[in-house]
Amino acid sequence: MADLRSIIRVQRERRHNGQIRRQNAYYISSLKASAAVILRSTRRHWTIETSYHWIPDVTFGEDYSRIRDGESSENMATLRAIILNLLKRDTSKNSLRQIASEQR
Repeated sequence: MADLRSIIRVQRERRHNGQIRRQNAYYISSLKASAAVILRSTRRHWTIETSYHWIPDVTFGEDYSRIRDGESSENMATLRAIILNLLKRDTSKNSLRQIASEQR
């Protein structure tokens, strides 16, 4: 923790179906920078998180999985990644969003 230079709080606001939800996210960093630079960095981080995790969470319901024993969760994550790559290569007109909406 000797390199700790900033403690950051970012308040996110999401509007959906007329409701406003606020969430605080906290970060610790070795950056000593302006608020604008730190905000840009946290947005880039969040973009990576959402672009990487959104499809497995929505399409495969990964967040709701109760697989916990041994290495089962890692094995399922690997299988989901393989399936996701196969779906991305599929040239038919079905999209991943359509698949996700059919599962609901």
